[in-house]
Amino acid sequence: MKNSKEQLSTVNEIKILMERSSKFVSLSGISGIAAGISAFAGSLAVSIKFNIGFFEQSGGIMLSNSGQGTGNSPFIIVMAVLVFIIALMLVIIFSYKNAKKKNLIFWDSMAKRVFINHFIFLLTGGIFCLILFYYGIYFLIVGSMLIFYGLALINVSKFTFNEIAQLGILEICLGFFSSFVTVYPLLIWVTGFGLLHIIYGIFVYIKYEKG
Repeated sequence: MKNSKEQLSTVNEIKILMERSSKFVSLSGISGIAAGISAFAGSLAVSIKFNIGFFEQSGGIMLSNSGQGTGNSPFIIVMAVLVFIIALMLVIIFSYKNAKKKNLIFWDSMAKRVFINHFIFLLTGGIFCLILFYYGIYFLIVGSMLIFYGLALINVSKFTFNEIAQLGILEICLGFFSSFVTVYPLLIWVTGFGLLHIIYGIFVYIKYEKG
């Protein structure tokens, strides 16, 4: 009986070591919650700035026919970039703390692989959104951001938690929905980058960190 327990313990230790070497397990659920909160804060700033409610129908807060012209576009773009930078910093900080708690090296080869694979899709999506902006196709920008972000999540899920792929699928579905239903751009954006991140972060924290 004692030998069986020792063997089982050895197998579990080997499994943990293999997982640590093949996956980026330092990603923190709290970082997902923090990223979602920062998205909520950015959306709230846009809502207050242009007096637009989250559930208020609009022809598109970045459309020229909304009566506001394209003068509001720079503010929204700057706010989106600012939210991304803040969210990225929070992900790094909390994931670093999580790695330190688990006695792991944060910036290892697997972390670099996750960053590169994630950044390629985000950069591609960012360039595509700039092209849409250049040609005045503003109503597709929110949907495109969600779709490319979802693809980026699915791409890196093989290097970390499987739940990231599920989050990516939800982001893509929401992006396609936003491309057809364009009257709730702010609500859809905050749902994708705010609410879904918070739900994902809570789930990952409870499943992988709380114990």
